[in-house]
Amino acid sequence: MTRRLSSIVLFAAIALGAGRPATGSPTTDVIDALSGVDFLPGVTRLTAILGDDLSVLADIANGELDPGVRIRAYRSLGQFPVDEARLGIKEGIDRYRTATAGTELLYLAAATEALGESGGPADVPLLAPILDAPSRDLRVVVARALGRIGGDLACALLRARRDVEQVDQVRIEIDEASAACAR
Repeated sequence: MTRRLSSIVLFAAIALGAGRPATGSPTTDVIDALSGVDFLPGVTRLTAILGDDLSVLADIANGELDPGVRIRAYRSLGQFPVDEARLGIKEGIDRYRTATAGTELLYLAAATEALGESGGPADVPLLAPILDAPSRDLRVVVARALGRIGGDLACALLRARRDVEQVDQVRIEIDEASAACAR
């Protein structure tokens, strides 16, 4: 009877413990937040997890985790217009600058897109060489990023690329991005 009662108490304790929310580390919580396939966690959610310390998000983006989580981490960094986020994004751009295919090209595109969201005119020189990348899709992303950033140098780069661009899809994006220059 004592053994049976001990077993019941043990199983009850396990059941009660399983019903409690686990409090994970910030890294685990951020990875969980970035695991949604078709959305990014917003600034409010990520700030609730990380506070003002974006180093965990940058470490995830530039680490060796699941590619989908890393891509969403790069894109999430773009939601934060602060130096710490831009440093994490720039690290990814520098790391994958020469990528021409595969997952590394996706990392570069995600980091480029993020810099277009949070960067400023001082970041344009980092994007300039990528505008001549062999990947049509990457050139589209860079054109969009430069259009969002704007400024004299970004607009000059877009006009120069438009003159030599052979792919209609990229030319259309350059034209749309350049429209911000006319304002």
